[in-house]
Amino acid sequence: MNISTLSIPLTTTPEQVDKLVALQNSFALVCNALAPVVRDTRCWSRVALHHMMYRSLREQFPQIGSQMVCNAIYSVSRTSRLIFQAEQSPFNIERYSDKMLPLLQFLPTAPVYFDRHTLSLKPGSLSMYTLDGRMRFEVNLSADDLDRFKTLKLSEVILNLTGSVFTLNFSFADNLDNLETEVQILKEGSESFLPEYVLVEETDETSVAQSASPSPSTPVASPVVHLVLNPVNAVLQPFSTQAVPTAKPNTDMKLNTIVMQHVAGLAGVNVTVKQEVSMPQVKTQTGASS
Repeated sequence: MNISTLSIPLTTTPEQVDKLVALQNSFALVCNALAPVVRDTRCWSRVALHHMMYRSLREQFPQIGSQMVCNAIYSVSRTSRLIFQAEQSPFNIERYSDKMLPLLQFLPTAPVYFDRHTLSLKPGSLSMYTLDGRMRFEVNLSADDLDRFKTLKLSEVILNLTGSVFTLNFSFADNLDNLETEVQILKEGSESFLPEYVLVEETDETSVAQSASPSPSTPVASPVVHLVLNPVNAVLQPFSTQAVPTAKPNTDMKLNTIVMQHVAGLAGVNVTVKQEVSMPQVKTQTGASS
């Protein structure tokens, strides 16, 4: 299968940038709402996830159009397939036969996927979905680029933010009949295939056992690890594995392991890791929810 790409930088006004950032952040929220389902069910089939979660996601995120919810489901399915199925992935599902899968966390800068319902391209113009209605841009494509839309199959349309520039990336293939080649498509032309927009949070076996069968008398909750990038639009490089330092001896809290990108040459960018542990409930319940 031959894969080719076409990148179109968008000339945007400050108002348009704000709208695209809002769309990108909302898209990542939908993906993160779906990611725990993948972890808990070990299912990342797009069709199965759609049947399980589409209605729930629409209710939870009414501001997101129905087709964008479908595209977020595709994004989670695609990313999960790459991380949990690719043979060279350190998170291949074969390594988790007796423990919980890691949790994927999509960064606010994660790409947004479009399709023919949310984006249309005509000679000289482009129209795309946003949370506030359609946004239009002038585009000038060469005759060769226009010919690709006529002769090749469009496999993906992805909106990325690189620095301060939004770019639409179109991927073409000469044959999309064999869906099992999707992982190969994702790895095509990339030395490091792990996506730079996803954090992978592992849960140690002890935490899994506690969450699976808590003591009736003492409710136990697994620690939550938060990683914050400041600024949030920091440019991230391909993955390298890094473990969060172990907890201090004088505390009962236990840190999970988180896998994060290596951030290189980013002056002024702070990476903060904090831990939270839910304390056992006392007799009187407050009714607060997290």
